[in-house]
Amino acid sequence: MNLKLLNNEFQVSENPGLDTLDPRFSDIAGRVQEGDFSSAAAQAQSIIEAGIYDIRIICYFLYGFFDETGPESFKDIFNAMGMIFRENWESIGPLKNKIKHTKNSFNWFFKQAYKILESENKKKGDKWQAWIENTSAGAIGEALKISQALQQDIRNVLEEQSAAVVDGMIKTTTWLDSFFHLVYQEPEVQETVESNADDSPKPDNKKEHQPSQIDAESGPEDSTQFKEPYQMQEGWQSYPLQLLLKKMDVFERLVKENKTTGAALVANDINQIINHFDPQIYFPNLFSKFTRQFAINTEKLLAFNGCHDTAVWQSMEKLYHVDMKSFVDLENGFHFKSPESFHQPGYESDGTNQNDLDGALNDDVTEYDDDGF
Repeated sequence: MNLKLLNNEFQVSENPGLDTLDPRFSDIAGRVQEGDFSSAAAQAQSIIEAGIYDIRIICYFLYGFFDETGPESFKDIFNAMGMIFRENWESIGPLKNKIKHTKNSFNWFFKQAYKILESENKKKGDKWQAWIENTSAGAIGEALKISQALQQDIRNVLEEQSAAVVDGMIKTTTWLDSFFHLVYQEPEVQETVESNADDSPKPDNKKEHQPSQIDAESGPEDSTQFKEPYQMQEGWQSYPLQLLLKKMDVFERLVKENKTTGAALVANDINQIINHFDPQIYFPNLFSKFTRQFAINTEKLLAFNGCHDTAVWQSMEKLYHVDMKSFVDLENGFHFKSPESFHQPGYESDGTNQNDLDGALNDDVTEYDDDGF
């Protein structure tokens, strides 16, 4: 997909866009309904190349680019949207119900894109693994930066019709904000070399680490110290947390001014957020290491789901809660067991191998350090 087509100033025509009855429009819409996004986007691109600019066709084109490229695509998509709302708005059709079609088209785009992002996040399949391994953190960071000004551009053009589009965009950028912490890798500290220091190769922001097993490298110790490619100053907070704090400030102001109805509306919104509070979204820095490690090792970790009811697992779980250090230092082989070994012949009906269990329980238990280890 050649998204550069949307980064130029369009020619203004007397009647831009496609007629709703144009067979090309119905053909593309039909392909979208069938899930053939690649073919729909290719046909949309040919229409754009012909100098016909219709917001419905453009959104199908943008979605095809997202479907092909993944989360990294939003840098180019947001840039293209910026051109649409700033430089090329007068060149885009259809003229009839233009605001309504724009709202509906981008609302559809963000809903569909978010649905795919969340679906892949839950499945943790091959596509998710490819996103984790190949996505440029720099591109995600740029998308997040661009999104701030773009939201205002959308409000300026769509005015009272902008709310649904901006909400969909915020939902998507919130997801991208969390994803950024999965793919960002702090550059390795290089030893200072007095001579030829300026000739050393610059680090590539493109993520290259492809771990084959659980490892200790999975994010920075102090993510407030990120410098590139997504700069975050000391005290940096996630966008959802900033928005929540702003809402609480608005609530307090309304209460002080005795604007009770407005305060009740804002309070209801805040309570909804609290009732569905996800700490990983609001405090991504805190969970970045765990989330990244879990994401790149999901298949190996979930293979043990069928072992939780066995006596060996449960006894080790008790040890883990009682003495984490002893659990970590355990050398009876538990940490290296395969999922299948919990159910091998010779184990009791509940999955217990008494020799393993006795060995585990007879290990010396050391006292906690101050930090639990």
